Formats: sequence, C-alpha cells, structure tokens
Amino acid sequence: MHRKKIVTMGRKHIGKLAAICSALCIAGALQGNSADTVYAQGSGVARIHFLAFSQSTEGTLLESRDADGNPIFGMIDSGEDWDYPDGSDPRYPLRSGIVTDDGNDEEVVNYLRKLGVNKDNFLFYIGTHPHSDHIGTADTVIREFQPQTLYLMPYDDSYIDTSQTDVHLWDNQYVYDQTLEAAAEMGIQVVQDINDQNSRLSLGDFQLQIVNYDPSYQSQKTYDANWFCLGVIAQANGKTAFLTSDLCDDDGDLTRIVQEYPQVTDLEVLEANHHGNFDSMTDSFVEATSPEVLVIPGAFSNVKSSRINLLGEIGSRVFALPAFTSQEAIVVEFGGSNVTTSADGSFRIYTDHDGRLRAYSDGLWCEGLFEQDGVLYYAKENGILAANEDIQDESTGLIYHADSSGRLKVIEGWITQDGKKYYVGEDGEFRKGWLEISGNRYYMDPETGEMRNGWVQDGGQWYLLDETDGKMLKGWQKVGIDWYYLNTDNGVMLSNCWLRDPDTGFVYWLRSWGGRAYSLTTKLDGYTVSFDSEGKVSQGSWIRYNGSWGYVTGGRLTTGWIKDGIDWYYFNEDGTMKANELCTVDGDIYYFRTWGGMLYNDWYQNPVDGNWYYMRSWGGALNTGWNYIDDNWYYFDPDCTMKKDELCKIGNDIYYFRTWGGMLYNDWYQNPVDGNWYYFRSWGGALNTGWNKIGIDWYYFNSDCTMKKDELCWLNGNLYYFRTWGGRQYNAWHQDPATGSWYLFDSEGRAYRNQRVREGRDTYYFNEDGTMYTGWREENGKTYYFRDWGGMAYSMTITIDGVPYTFNFKGELV
Repeated sequence: MHRKKIVTMGRKHIGKLAAICSALCIAGALQGNSADTVYAQGSGVARIHFLAFSQSTEGTLLESRDADGNPIFGMIDSGEDWDYPDGSDPRYPLRSGIVTDDGNDEEVVNYLRKLGVNKDNFLFYIGTHPHSDHIGTADTVIREFQPQTLYLMPYDDSYIDTSQTDVHLWDNQYVYDQTLEAAAEMGIQVVQDINDQNSRLSLGDFQLQIVNYDPSYQSQKTYDANWFCLGVIAQANGKTAFLTSDLCDDDGDLTRIVQEYPQVTDLEVLEANHHGNFDSMTDSFVEATSPEVLVIPGAFSNVKSSRINLLGEIGSRVFALPAFTSQEAIVVEFGGSNVTTSADGSFRIYTDHDGRLRAYSDGLWCEGLFEQDGVLYYAKENGILAANEDIQDESTGLIYHADSSGRLKVIEGWITQDGKKYYVGEDGEFRKGWLEISGNRYYMDPETGEMRNGWVQDGGQWYLLDETDGKMLKGWQKVGIDWYYLNTDNGVMLSNCWLRDPDTGFVYWLRSWGGRAYSLTTKLDGYTVSFDSEGKVSQGSWIRYNGSWGYVTGGRLTTGWIKDGIDWYYFNEDGTMKANELCTVDGDIYYFRTWGGMLYNDWYQNPVDGNWYYMRSWGGALNTGWNYIDDNWYYFDPDCTMKKDELCKIGNDIYYFRTWGGMLYNDWYQNPVDGNWYYFRSWGGALNTGWNKIGIDWYYFNSDCTMKKDELCWLNGNLYYFRTWGGRQYNAWHQDPATGSWYLFDSEGRAYRNQRVREGRDTYYFNEDGTMYTGWREENGKTYYFRDWGGMAYSMTITIDGVPYTFNFKGELV
C-alpha cells in the first residue's frame, strides 16, 4: 500500500466549493429529463478494460470507435487515490478506516495516456458512489483528461445512518466534493439526477444501462453508500457485461436488478460486486447471471469458497485482478463469436477464503496432475491444489509430495505395474541398472526398468538376485545341486579361483563356470589336488592363491613357518606365501626371496631405500653392534640396517664406514659436508686431541677428532701454523692473509717471538705475539730501523719521512 499526501483546505476555499456543488446539483436536475444519450455510432470495436490494481479498488474503462473509426472512451470509477483529509476542516474529519497509505493515481493516468485518452475522445465518467476506492482518483482523471460528462448521484454525509456503532462515513464527503470541484474547474457537464429518461447511454457499439439510481436514499438514511451504488449493464455485438461496482443485496438491490433487467441473466462478463466480498455476492445472483467470465476487482480470497465452487460448476472463467498487475489491466473484447480477454491462456494460483491454494488455467480450475512452466501440480476437487501432503497418481502409481506452494516432487519408491516391480527416482523416471536401497542392491532392467531376479550378467560379471524380492545375494548360495560363492563386497560370482571361506577357513576351488569343485582329483597350477564330497582339499598340496602361493593341509591354508625340502617358507594370516619381501617375524627381520625361500648367510640390499642387511645362518638379520664379515668390520643399527658412507660416533670413538659398509682404518677421510679431515687408526677409531706424526709430518687433532688446517694456533705456550693440508709449518715464513702479518717458524714449527733472528744476510725482530717487527726500535740506548719488509737497515744511509739517516754495520743509527 502506498502513502497519500495530505491535502488541506482553507475556510474560504470550502465556502467556494459549497457554492459550486449547489450550482452543479441544480444543473443536474435541469438535465434529468433528457432522452437516451447517444455519444457516437460504433464500428464493431467494444472493449472493457478492467484496471488491475494490487488491492481491492476498482476502475473500468470502456473503449469503442465512432462512425469514423476513431477511438472513444467512457470510464466507470477509477480507483483509490493518495489524497485524504487531514482533519483540519470539520467537514472532513480524519476518521478511522480512511485509507491513508495507498493510491493508484499514477497507474490510472499512465494507462489512460497509453491508450490515447484525451478531452476530445473521453465522453463520460460515471462515479458509482462516493467511496475513495472507487472515485478517489476521479478528480485527478477529470483534471487530466476532461471527460465531456460526469455522472454522479447526489451525496451528503447526512444520508448515512450514524446511529450504528459502525458508522460508514469515512472520507465519502471529501472525495465527493473534490470530484465536483474538479468538474467545475474544468467546465465538465455534470448529471446528478439519473432517471429512467437519461440512464441509457450509447458509446460506439456499446449500449449502456445505468441501474440502481432510485433517489429515495436522499430522504431515507442508509447504512452504507453501497446501498445506493450505481451499476452499469454494457452490451455490444450481442454480448453483455454487468459492471456491478459495490452493489449488494443487503437491501435487495441485486435481486431487484435481476428481476427488472433480464439482460443480466446468462452474462458473458460479470464484475464481482463489492470486490467479491464474502456475502455481498449471493448464490442466487451467481446462478441467475451465470457469467462466462467473472472478473474480481480484489483478492480471490474475498469470495466465499462455496461460491467459488458454484462458479466452477457453472463453468465460469475466473480472473482476480490483483494477480494481473504486471499487464496493467484485463481487457475483455466483445467481438466475433466468443468473448476474449487479455488473460486468456494465463495460469494463476490463488489462495481462497479458507487459505487453500487453487490453480486456474485460462480462468478455469485445473484438474488432476498437470505441468506448468516445468513444475508439476496436482489439483483435487474444485481446482484445490494438493499442498503439504502426499498423493498418488492412480494412472502411473507414482507417489508425489506436494510442498506448501503445491509443487510436486516424486517420492522415491517401489511401484507395481502389471505385476512387475519398478523403482521410481525423484525425477519421476524408472531407475535402471544397479540400484542401492537401505544397504541392499537391486538390478533394474536397463531397457524397461523392471526389477530382475535370478542370474543376471552385467559388465561381463555374473550376479545372483533373490527370486522373491530381487535383492542381490552374497556369500554361499546353492542353485540346483551346485554351490556358488558371490563376493561379499560387490556380489560378483567368483569363478576359476580359490576361495578361502571367511567363516570356516576351508579353501575351495570354484570352477570356470562358478560351481564349487567336489569329489574329483585334478591338476591345478602344476600340482595334483584332490577334493572330497564337500569340496575340501583332502591332502597336503601347494596351490596358487590370491596371486601368490599357499599350502593346504587339513583342508585349510597353512599360516606361519613351514619347511619344504631344505628351505623355509612363511605364510601370512590369509594363507599367502611371503615372497620378495623384507619383513619382521616374531621380532626378527627376514628376507624371503622371489620364489619364497628364506635368505640366509648372505647380504640383501633393499631396493626401496638402498639399505643393506646381513642374514645369519638361521635367517634373521644381524642387529645392533659390530660384526666381522669376510675380513671386514661392519656395524649394524638397531633396525638391522648396515651403516654405510657414514661418519658416526660409537662409544667414545668416531668411525667412518665406507660406501660399501666396511670400516675405514689406517687412512685419511675428509667429510664432504664440512671439509674436515680425520685419520683412522689401525683399529678404526679416529685420532683425537693432540699431536700425531703421520709419515714425515706432524698434525694436530682437535677434541672432536678433526685435523687442524690452515690455522694459526697457540699450543702449550707456542704459536704454530698448520698448513692448508694439515701439516705443521717449520723452517719457513707464513703471512696471515687476514692481517697481513708475517711469522717465521723454527725447525720445531714454533714461531719466533720477542727476539732478533738472522735469516740469510738480514736480521729481523719478532714481537711477543710472533709477528714480524717494522719501523724504529730502541734497544739498550741504541736506535735501529726495521724496514717495511722487516729487514734491519745497516751500513747505509736511507731517507725516512724525507729525512736522511745513516746506519752503521751493526744497524745502529749514527
């Protein structure tokens, strides 16, 4: 519902309106004795436009053609407006029940403009009674389109009985006065004294009869303006419509009109009176008028459900206008042999007075199972849709669930047709092929969907289905004199294979056609096997089982250890022989060769991770500790893997095990990770902290057994340098690349410190830290100079910092 704008009027304006109303009433009285009004002669076009509003309000436009074929129009009511009294004028109180939040001004104006209505072709406007839901927009229509004549019976609030608790005054006076004011402003002819002489009109092909114009209501109070509401009978091209507005039978109006105007019986079109509201229509009125088309200017639910049923029995096509707002109006065409409407072929679902859904197609209620816009519905008696319930279609046996909106969805389930069982899916189609329900599998014929039983073949596999209920069978099944076994997972019949019964452990041979072998001796996989009368293997025998080998004794597969000939074998819990497998048995690791025999007294390398194992004479792999094998020492971890290409600490010593596993001894080893060198003694342990002479050179090993190399270090108060390859430097110079300092090492590898040293023809001085001295030096009161390269100046004069100095043969400054 929309909101109206509040219109206020001043006292001066009200006085002017009263004068206008008085003048118009006089004018209407003077015109009351005119003969039938003829507006134009027709040319075959006769249309009734029922404006489609979303609420119970009413506007009807008549359209025809004049003798020249030009469109002409007349209007009967035009619907609710946004305007309402604000209560500031005592003549127009803001009473309870006045509509303040809805209006159709814009919709009405736009629709009339679209049809080309104007002051030249708009011949009349009939206001049926002063209720805003009928003539609220009359003032707007009059000002916008200027009809040539306004038909409106006189009204004053004093006509309404106010002794009742429920007083029906609302804004009647307000909309009535506004309508007359608009007519006066636009100079519109107003007819208020409607009588037998002027109540018949012509509009092109339309012949119109205004009814219920008895003026007695002006002197005798009535309960509601509906009691003196006008109606219009419109006839054209041999067809009749009764436009009832808010006519009611509370005071006998409908009964009287049917009696006085026989043309309203067996109508082509009936507008539901008073918006179809409950008892405003009567069954006798519906039966008398028997309309081909009923238009409801309000909600479908306004009409009493039993009356809807009656209309359906009569065969009336029913259209409720609020359901057609998207097309602005339902247009009824009086032409040709049949009445047509712009709603023909439409589908609508209405909610009736009792809250039930009713489906209509082309205005007639639907029946049975039908599809609309891809959606299934089921209409029961009188077009009432099944909703929130399950229904069964007797013709197909299908069961559907109808939701709250009436939409159907097939309920999955079994149905029987002609003694055959089928399963219907949610899509309403028979399921075909394999079907699983509640943990059971069924096979439905791939062509017809019929449930199959007995033996069926699918995808090259055989299955057995119960003869009674079609369930797929599993496990042992006897058919005729033979036993068959169906896989307990998928129901596939096993054939040409060994089966170990999961319950008893006995093994059976299932022949190529599936039947269990019994009472025979035959050769299988190169071994002779005998079966007793129950199909059990009657003597010890090797069999090919589950892609592996098994050994049967006592009819069952052996598990655990067995010795056959000189070799030992091990069988898993399922009876299969271990082969080409490294595995743990009773806490020890064994390797079983590709043909199954246990490996012993030999090496085995696992191809997965490259680890080596040594299997002892009794088959178990060597585990934690040292082992001497073929002149070499090896070390095995707790998981029995041999250490290889690994520098590791065992006890307090470091060892290196070569890439093939043997312990390294009497040899050097450089760790590729950090570049450190180790030397391993004759018994394998790496040399650790201290000096060691290897070959002709001395080396020093750290506490972690790594060899010192390319390093200046202090040991026992002396400074040493170990070369890049580790050997101690001696009788040679060394320059530290980090500091640029020079050192000189004696024959024991010690750096000279805090002393003069003669080297060749030159004398050098070394500091306390072993670094070679340069520059001036004082000793025992004498001055000496050590040149940049370290040698002491002697027997020469040299310039230092620009000053010449002379040194004697002892190097003393002269």
